Amino acid sequence: MIAYGKVIVFAEEHRVSRNFESRRMGYYHFARWPPVEVRYGQTCGTTWRASHYGSRQLDVEQGAKAALASPLGSLFGEDGARLKAQLQRRKETIFEEVRRAEFPDHPSRLDCLFLCEGEEQARLYATTHGFVAPDFGIFEIQPLELRPASDEVAAKDAEAWGIATDDFRSLCVPRRHRANARLLECNMADDDALREVARRYWAGEETAPGALTEVLFRGFFEVVRYVGPVSSLQTGPG
Repeated sequence: MIAYGKVIVFAEEHRVSRNFESRRMGYYHFARWPPVEVRYGQTCGTTWRASHYGSRQLDVEQGAKAALASPLGSLFGEDGARLKAQLQRRKETIFEEVRRAEFPDHPSRLDCLFLCEGEEQARLYATTHGFVAPDFGIFEIQPLELRPASDEVAAKDAEAWGIATDDFRSLCVPRRHRANARLLECNMADDDALREVARRYWAGEETAPGALTEVLFRGFFEVVRYVGPVSSLQTGPG
């Protein structure tokens, strides 16, 4: 099994009903998953309460450490890294408040799986977010729609995943939100301005062709294949 943060997401085959309809979406995800340990073609799920990203964004100490470890860490210094983490926490907190109040059906940024649409977007996303560490890989992801044969099957599957039956059923139909990732460049805005930007983000404001987008995903999925290290994306056009 592979641990995603502190949560095991790669389940044994028998734990989840395989009675589903799925469609190839061409989604990509960046992760430090060891490629040889990933169980390709098996059902995975965003069953965690908070993702690794979400936990880090709300914890200033973790956020500051991540900032210092980033490619620009030497420019921040300890004080700058802590300020960056504080501003990031404020932004994510306000974005989540707006989502819960006005867009409750959208996946949360704090417990979703972040995806890119196609290799071109993945290349742009990697460059923008500084995914340059040699252990970062890119994986193709296929969302799944699960259809338990009965309430009893759903209850057994939920128990196997260690979540409530209602939570399991909510994940059976994937939820996605396609957003303009450039709107996130607003850490220095005041609280009122952040709320307005958050509304535009959650409303799905359209982006220009080729602009940076991200897909927030919540549900079950399969890892289709290991595309390669992030550095392999930099050999393509753009």
